[in-house]
Amino acid sequence: MRWVVLFILAAILTILLYAITPIGSQWRIWTTQAITITSKASLVYISSNDSFAATQEGIRAARFVLDALKNKSTDSAKAASQIYDNLIPVENYGGEYTTLEWFCKYLLASDNEKKKFFSDKFAASFYDFFAENDYARLKEYLQRKYKLEQFVDQNTQAGQDRKAFLEDFILFNNPRREEWEKTSKIIGVLNLKQGDTIADVGSGPGYYTFKFSQLVGEKGRVFAIDTVKEHLNYVNSVSQKYGIQNVETIQTGGDAIGVKANQVNFAFLCSLYHNIYATAREEERNSFIESIKQALKKDGTLIVVDNALVKDSELPYHGPYIAKELIIGQLKYYGFHLVKDYAFIPQRYILVFNKD
Repeated sequence: MRWVVLFILAAILTILLYAITPIGSQWRIWTTQAITITSKASLVYISSNDSFAATQEGIRAARFVLDALKNKSTDSAKAASQIYDNLIPVENYGGEYTTLEWFCKYLLASDNEKKKFFSDKFAASFYDFFAENDYARLKEYLQRKYKLEQFVDQNTQAGQDRKAFLEDFILFNNPRREEWEKTSKIIGVLNLKQGDTIADVGSGPGYYTFKFSQLVGEKGRVFAIDTVKEHLNYVNSVSQKYGIQNVETIQTGGDAIGVKANQVNFAFLCSLYHNIYATAREEERNSFIESIKQALKKDGTLIVVDNALVKDSELPYHGPYIAKELIIGQLKYYGFHLVKDYAFIPQRYILVFNKD
């Protein structure tokens, strides 16, 4: 018994010496990497679908948009647009408000002005998707998101999945996304060339997929990879509509990207890694990242675009985010080293990795 007591006392003394001596401090510095914390907010946050935009003013604007669609009311379209003009700079820097205002401005435009809305054929396809059957999908989204209508399935998983699908579609393929995200600058970081192959992991309804498709050309290839079949169905329908031959869709379960080994020059993840970091089980994350490593060619590049933890004084962001240091540290563990990073807006960063 005496030896047990002595052993415990010795262990306590060792811990105390380690904690207070320079040797202990130096050892901790050598074996860990610290993240400087300058905000009271958490380093990673995974929001729900209702975590932004469903504010009092957001709901009021949504009612006006719904009335404009149902009753062809230009007054309601004007009222909604005015609310969004005030809300966007202070409440939601680049979310669905900019998309919904885009629809309002379209409803208010003259016939000649409306043609300019569709100078981009992919914006035209986005509009057609939501305008079909007298704006049935757009009306449904407004009613589901802002609880302006009761749905039988609204408290079921199927109802939540339906709302999430429509919201993701609006956020991903927003015709005004370039304005707030500086999409062209993000794509410029990749320096895609004719003949390259890129995996668009978490492609959604193909916002980046089709931009990549144009850059890699006929000899290149784009894998549009997602877990949601409806998103990939849309990508396939648009590809068929415009005769796009270099896009291949892959539906996965989320634990792998479904691409054979040594196939791609680039793997691209936008607004996805925060989920991998915070919600995936360890075995799922291991499998997922290993599948990316295997799919990349020897000199392949991994690009992670995600949402930043912003200072309180900067333009607000109410969606999910993750401190970039967490991603850099975790991917180092998995065998990737950071070669460059960029931030063209405060709310979003771009991390460029190579395999070790």
